Amino acid sequence: MNSWGSVSSVGKYVALTRYLRALPASKTTVTLSFRDLESILTFPLPPSARKYRPWWANQTNNAGRPQARGWMDAEFVVGPVSVNAGTVQFLRKEGAATRSTHSAKMAAAANVAINRPAFDAPASATQDSGARKSIEPGISRRIALVSCAAKKAKHKAQAQDLYASPLFKRALAYARFLRPDHIYILSAKYGLLDLTTEIEPYDLTLKEMSSNNVRGWADKVLSQLAQNANLGRDTFIFLAGDAYRRFIVPKLPHWEAPLAGLPIGKQLQRLNELLNERRL
Repeated sequence: MNSWGSVSSVGKYVALTRYLRALPASKTTVTLSFRDLESILTFPLPPSARKYRPWWANQTNNAGRPQARGWMDAEFVVGPVSVNAGTVQFLRKEGAATRSTHSAKMAAAANVAINRPAFDAPASATQDSGARKSIEPGISRRIALVSCAAKKAKHKAQAQDLYASPLFKRALAYARFLRPDHIYILSAKYGLLDLTTEIEPYDLTLKEMSSNNVRGWADKVLSQLAQNANLGRDTFIFLAGDAYRRFIVPKLPHWEAPLAGLPIGKQLQRLNELLNERRL
């Protein structure tokens, strides 16, 4: 196990770990502008950090997300983020204050050079006005929900292989890139599907259903989700259109929709941008 005097983060976000660990134990929150954070890191944030809230997700499974590892190794989590104002608030995890005092002393003994920005944004500046509900501080399970597609294979297959549209394939690839705790497919016929569930091809879309039938479908999905997730605590990432979301999200306190309001072509463009940043 790593001691608090060492830095367990590997990669370019190690400076953030050191900065947060060196904060006084009495400092339970710190709000930084993106520019302040770049000053700490000594390199620019990737474009997705300035555009999309999911980049700032708190995830325990963060082996492929060095930014999350950077703050979580210091026993902090991300709270409110405003991609419009360019600010992020880090909150110390409960019970970490004593360990933080020890780590600060160790960092000083090691003569760690830390650039402490003076900026602290007002709380009102940290409210994101994007297409999502606000996410409470702390760690919860993250569930990605990808909508089905009209284009399908002509034979029985696992759900992840049955849907053949480019948008579905890119959305699924991005869902996997996010490394959520689970990924489900929202099917117009079956409701909630595991990726490996084998199903026959079918011809049914939500566009063909009446509003009452779509509402009934949404109730079915919520019931299925309740068996596999905590609807009141977990965060749900919708890589799906409005028809799939509109009767579900009012029942979920924590949700994100990074593709909301975009036509199909723009959705593909945004997904490609997000996936390309894996190389950054």
